[in-house]
Amino acid sequence: MLTYSYETGRITRDFVFKKPDGNCNKDGRNIPIGVFCKTCEHFRTIKESFILCGYHKTDDPGYEPVRDRMYVRLRIEALDQL
Repeated sequence: MLTYSYETGRITRDFVFKKPDGNCNKDGRNIPIGVFCKTCEHFRTIKESFILCGYHKTDDPGYEPVRDRMYVRLRIEALDQL
């Protein structure tokens, strides 16, 4: 989930951006990200070429343009609500 703070203008998120060609070691198995993601409780959605995951802790390289577009859209939507 993306959250916008009207007080600070800061955006927080409860997921990281993962490329589907990486590996996931959740449950002790080393499986490709994207294979079982849609059945995982940590799966959020797919955005462009990234899987949004609540399990992993670090973003994969190259996520910045996707994140920036999401943040801009959220700011516009949040400010339109004022």
